[in-house]
Amino acid sequence: MRLARTSWLWALLLALSACTSDSPPSTPDSGTPTQLGRVTGQALLEGATAHEGILLTLEGSEHRALTDAEGRFTLEGLPAGTHTLVARKPGYYDATQRVQVQAGETTTVTLQLRAELGALQGLVIREDEAPVPDARVTLTETGATRTTDEQGHVDFGPLVPGTYTVVAEKNGHVRTQETVRVTNVERSQVTLTLRRERGSVSGTALLESATAHDGITLTLLESGATTTTDAQGHFAFPSVPVGTYTVLARKGLYTEARQSVEVRANLPGQVDLTLNRLPAPELTAPALAVQRGHLRLTGAHFGPEQGSHTITLGGVEVDEYLAWSDAEVVVRVPGSLAPGVHALVMASGVSWRADATASLRVLRQRTLAYAANWGMGVLPDNTVTVWGSADASNDVTPVPSAITDVVSVAAGASFAVALQADGSVIKWGGPDPVPVPDGLSDVVDISAYGTRVLALKRDGTVVTIAGGISEETPVPAGLQDVIAVSAAPFHGMALKADGTVAVWGQDVFDLQTVPADLNDVVAIANTSSSALALRANGTAAVWGFGAAYYDLALTPDLGDVVEIAGGEHHYMALRSNGTLRVWGNSAHGQTTPPAGLTNVAAVAGQAFNKSLALRGDGTVASWGDATPSHLPPPGLVLRVPAR
Repeated sequence: MRLARTSWLWALLLALSACTSDSPPSTPDSGTPTQLGRVTGQALLEGATAHEGILLTLEGSEHRALTDAEGRFTLEGLPAGTHTLVARKPGYYDATQRVQVQAGETTTVTLQLRAELGALQGLVIREDEAPVPDARVTLTETGATRTTDEQGHVDFGPLVPGTYTVVAEKNGHVRTQETVRVTNVERSQVTLTLRRERGSVSGTALLESATAHDGITLTLLESGATTTTDAQGHFAFPSVPVGTYTVLARKGLYTEARQSVEVRANLPGQVDLTLNRLPAPELTAPALAVQRGHLRLTGAHFGPEQGSHTITLGGVEVDEYLAWSDAEVVVRVPGSLAPGVHALVMASGVSWRADATASLRVLRQRTLAYAANWGMGVLPDNTVTVWGSADASNDVTPVPSAITDVVSVAAGASFAVALQADGSVIKWGGPDPVPVPDGLSDVVDISAYGTRVLALKRDGTVVTIAGGISEETPVPAGLQDVIAVSAAPFHGMALKADGTVAVWGQDVFDLQTVPADLNDVVAIANTSSSALALRANGTAAVWGFGAAYYDLALTPDLGDVVEIAGGEHHYMALRSNGTLRVWGNSAHGQTTPPAGLTNVAAVAGQAFNKSLALRGDGTVASWGDATPSHLPPPGLVLRVPAR
């Protein structure tokens, strides 16, 4: 309604402005000059200093006039009688007045147009855009004052449309103001930024027993501002908002130092700190880690930052540091590090501080896995690929998008498992309903077969993730110091650090009775009906129903073997020179590797009626059952773990 009236009025004003000032007034046909009068006077706008452009009309006639800057107007040639005089201007309410026009006389009137009112909302913030409560906000033109709420808001209204100066002030802040135009169309908005008054902070930070003190990092904790010291230990924060701050000084190999300081307007705050040398480090390493996995070291006195520290494992320097604090360090185990027991050294890089040492066993990552008719592997970019036959009972595609930074994989009868570098386990596929237990972490190795998954943790304990009959066979109480696991459909198997072997589960294939002389075992593997333990001297023990039924106990010479794996009814052994020894059931030729197969880097177990091996160039060799839909895709290249 208001916009329509405003458009009409402006159109009328344009028409009037086109008329000449000396145009004769309209007179009624029935009148004569002696019967006409006039109306003169003043129309004023509320709250305004200039009053031009007000339109005066005599209702029921074509008599019109516009006011000048003082609001004065004259209507000539008006017929005698009682009339209604109307004053209009956009942004103001109409003003009307009854006037009596006398023939040959002048009637003087005064009209007041009330402004259509507007409103103003203000927001007061600091430089960091945080709201400022309890700030005083004033409209200079009216003298009205308000105080901001907790969100920094303040409201003024109703207000006569016009231009206003808005002033915001608060103790400890620099007074600020903004100009804003208030209209009657919508609520006006204004934002004022109160910049806090500023001072400075300066001082010295010194290192115990040092001659040079440069490189110390100083932080104003409440603001996040940082700076560093020069060789004399001097530092400065030149422009700091008033307030109370904590200055934190940090440098590797030294204890943190901190001091509170109050910053006042235009005044310096002085801080002097001394950082003492750290005591000798205390280091604890886990029992186990895995190639490319995260290695969490705990202890004390590591220092607040890495600084000059270096960490080596088996003489290989760590090049990826994921976290560093005084009590915990997380690094990535180098992928080039060979599996085995290695010395860990945390060197400080300075002569006055002793190195910290520990020992741990690094396990080989598993980058190739296979089940009955499908397989999976870890690609060079550490993501997962799956191939082979997928149906309603074992659909393991697509690979979950959440899987990243994978170190090892395992394949069950109807599901896939991935171990990520951070020690978490992801399991997918179906219709297996058994999820990974909540909170399972710090895993360094996984093995799957049938409906069972074994997860080996960095502390040498084992967790079973299993359904069906496997869930009835939990890990034996007190099983610890485990360094390798091997899963089977009806049983689980673990190799302990002392070279002994533990077997548990359903005693379907006479596997519970472990040979008595097994106390120097270095590797273990399973078929579905047998178990194999490789001794340190290169001999092997095979037991269970399948040992005799499939001639698996007739092991070949296993000297210089570095890895073993079990298929459905056969075993594979990888020698250090990259060649294979395969024996057992060969109904599909799975024990006859391709001629000339050398440079083998890893073997995959649990393949049904076939064998798979990972070459040193990342390609996969397969033999035995040659069903095309079950084979790895041509050109597939996987990550090759260091041997």
